[in-house]
Amino acid sequence: MPTTNTPFAAMALEMLTHMLTFMSMSELLGFSSACKDHRTWVLQYLNRRIHNSLTVFISSPAALLDTMRFTSAVISGSFALAMFLPAAAVNWNIADLNIYTRDIHYNQLVLLLLRDGYKVNYGGYRAAPANYYNPAVKGIITLNKGNQSVEIIISRTDSSIRPIFYFHSTVMMNFLTADSLFVAYPRLISHRRGLTNPLSRWDSETTRIAVDKYRQRGYTITDGRYNENHICEKHVWCTEHTRTTHDKGCLQLQLDRPNTVTLAAIPRQTQLVVWFFGGKSCRVGAVFAEPYARFC
Repeated sequence: MPTTNTPFAAMALEMLTHMLTFMSMSELLGFSSACKDHRTWVLQYLNRRIHNSLTVFISSPAALLDTMRFTSAVISGSFALAMFLPAAAVNWNIADLNIYTRDIHYNQLVLLLLRDGYKVNYGGYRAAPANYYNPAVKGIITLNKGNQSVEIIISRTDSSIRPIFYFHSTVMMNFLTADSLFVAYPRLISHRRGLTNPLSRWDSETTRIAVDKYRQRGYTITDGRYNENHICEKHVWCTEHTRTTHDKGCLQLQLDRPNTVTLAAIPRQTQLVVWFFGGKSCRVGAVFAEPYARFC
């Protein structure tokens, strides 16, 4: 633990870690901004938390992160959401791991998991049907080891993160790279709220089941309109505001840089995404706005 004159210097590491488990991501950012030592503690805590959580799924988290770094793969789903929330506030078991990657790289992830004792399930690679609930997904491979399950989701394009912007709601627009954590709607997540995504296929039973799962976990997911007082089209959380993965409404923690725990752009190995949520307008009398997501 670093030496410093702050009141936290005399704390035992266990006490400090316990305190951090009750902090939201915004609170961790605030704590980390106080001084260099606080930034170091927060990064050590977050890296340790991610590694410890990954050990449930793989014997060498470092090997998985190295492979993700090489292939530009990301982790999304319940695992990534849990890493953004205070550890003490996660009220569900993380039973599966969802890794998103490109078509040219998925075999490297499969081989890593096979060497770790996993077996391919459901007959191997499954192509996403034409009416699949996420139109950005090309195919899926599920691997199991005991009670643990890992899904490798293959993007239709050369962007690993493309499918994430077609998820059912803002609750799931989060991901981990090998060295960072990205959240598209941090304010909504911290308040356990979500907006439905018009880009998702709502005629799919899979979509409805997924939304119900997060409602049961305490999230209020509404129909896509941001109803709090705001300046329409200008407020970053308004559904009629054009967003990018580099704008001030996103949150990213660069986990491998002790001096830059801050809001920042996502790593350059992932593409810039520009999206317009659209859907039902938050303005009275306005028409349905056509949503889109573009990958630059």
